[in-house]
Parts: sequence; C-alpha cells; structure tokens
Amino acid sequence: MTLHNIYYVKKDNGRDIIRYGELFSSEENDSDYSYSDCPVWSHKSNRTFVCEFPMNCSFFVDVDSGDIDLDYDYPGEIDDFLYVEEDGDIYDRDHPVLQIQIPKYFFWTDSSDIWVEYLDHPLTAYKNNFVTLGGWWNLSNYPRGNSVAIQIVDQNRPVVIDKGDPIFRIRFFSKNFDDGFNLIRLSDENLEYQKAAAELSQDIRDDKNLLKNLLFKKSCPFSFLHKK
Repeated sequence: MTLHNIYYVKKDNGRDIIRYGELFSSEENDSDYSYSDCPVWSHKSNRTFVCEFPMNCSFFVDVDSGDIDLDYDYPGEIDDFLYVEEDGDIYDRDHPVLQIQIPKYFFWTDSSDIWVEYLDHPLTAYKNNFVTLGGWWNLSNYPRGNSVAIQIVDQNRPVVIDKGDPIFRIRFFSKNFDDGFNLIRLSDENLEYQKAAAELSQDIRDDKNLLKNLLFKKSCPFSFLHKK
C-alpha cells in the first residue's frame, strides 16, 4: 500500500475540500454512523472528497431571453464569477448549462498513473436545482485546473447555493485500489505547474487528438518538473 500526495492550489478564499466521511460529522456529535464500520463504504469514502461552496449565491436563467439574474456574495464582476457563452442561444433549452468560476482548483501529483474522477453530489439536485457535470482523467499526465459546470434541473426555478453546501465530489484512483491519498493545499505561489498546464491546454485546443493521447499514455509531459 502506498500513500499518494495530491497537491492543489485553491483560487479563492472560503471553505475547502473535506473527506467524504466528514460531510455530516460535527464536533457536537462525533459518534460514527454504523455504516462507517463497513469496509465496503470506508474503502471508497477514504479516496473521495467533497467541495463545499465558499459563499451564498442565487441566479435565475430566463430561457426565453437568455438573461441571467444573479445575486452573490462576491466583490468581483459577473464575468469573474460566471462564465457566460457569447451565444445566448445556449440557454434557450429545458436544462441550461452554465460554468461557475468559483470555487476553482488546480490539482497535480508526483505519483505516476493516478486517475481523478470529478462527479456530482446528490444533494445539489435535491436542494440547489442543478447537477454538476463530471468526468475523469489521468492526473499524472494531465495536471489541470477545474471550475464547476452545472446543468439546471428545473428552468422555472432559480439556482440557490448557500455557503457550505456540497457542490461536487472528487475521487482518486491508482493501479492498487488499496492505496491511500493525502490532499495537500499549497499557496498560489506554486505557479510552475500551472504555467506548464496552461501551455498544454493551448496545445490541446490546437490538436484535438492530443487530449485522448494524454489520458491513456504512460509518460508524463511534466516529468521535467519532478527533477530535484
């Protein structure tokens, strides 16, 4: 069994990533649920983390006009918070898709052949009126930043997110499913990986086949960064 370190930079202040098993725990009630003793549950939970939203916000998308009515606790402009497609027709659908710029993370690892799965959290459809769009990729080959793409469940209701609401889960895998994972937050001064990743992202936009090759090949394009 190996303990893999997953490093990350968080682009905003506020709440952070927690282990899945900590979501419903509290200092007032530190007793474990009975299911936490089950190895089937704990084995998966120990490599799964949850991101909690750092502020309060709400917005409503008018599918007829494409306008967005936004209310949020953030000092920046709407473009800093919400990525809006230039073509407003994308919102003229039963289930519009938007991309929230906050919270924003950048992940990387020194371990080889580590996969990351980015997936929704079931509470968002129940409470917040959206489903987070997920995916997975080889983190060792493709260190990258991520923001939150959401698909609205009911276009006749607003999306409302409170500070501390879980908005997505993230899960890590290696070849040995008994390996463990430790998340380590670093300061935003660690820009070397991010600069290299930005250049790689541009290459991916220029060559549509490059991403597929990155996801499945063994070598890492960032190997020069691992040299001491």
